[in-house]
Amino acid sequence: MTSAHRIEFRERACRLGIAKFYVDKLTRLAATHERLSEAACNGDWPCDNGERKVVTCSRCASGMVRSAMYRGRTTATGYLICKICRTEDLIADTAKDAGIVAETQGDPRGWTVKLSKLESVAS
Repeated sequence: MTSAHRIEFRERACRLGIAKFYVDKLTRLAATHERLSEAACNGDWPCDNGERKVVTCSRCASGMVRSAMYRGRTTATGYLICKICRTEDLIADTAKDAGIVAETQGDPRGWTVKLSKLESVAS
């Protein structure tokens, strides 16, 4: 994420009325998500490129080096998730706390994280 993209992301997030704390955290997480998505696309470390030993993510079935894997939210033995899935979980949790919806996608040619307001349901 270039500095221009980071500034634009921050401006759009602020327009949604998100508190500065959440904007800062979402900006960092979005930059991490974009960097990891680009690494997965190019086969850069920590992702699989066919030449290094990798472990398969239990959620998305992508391969990453062992040091880039985390235990999943359940206590099941052997349930490991990759850094991308963990970052997506952190983005979703932070967005929920901020009262917005975050949509993630892995194609690094565009925005990998998109934010939108929650639709209020009138009773």
